[in-house]
Amino acid sequence: MTNYKYKVKLTPGPGKKGKACKTALALFMGDKTASGRERDLLRAVKEQDLAKNLPGKVKVSAPHITKVKK
Repeated sequence: MTNYKYKVKLTPGPGKKGKACKTALALFMGDKTASGRERDLLRAVKEQDLAKNLPGKVKVSAPHITKVKK
């Protein structure tokens, strides 16, 4: 897992799946090292498809996530 560029930690918590997906995508899109091609690929992924693959209620954890939530 340490070799992946984009990663977030999902733990059981009070959040909803859709909001967790939006937060993770916003965090990935805000990355300054992301190339234009990577941003296009992230935009192409639909949030509904991501939400289907997540477990029930989750909490998203990542470095600098407070900047994204504001």
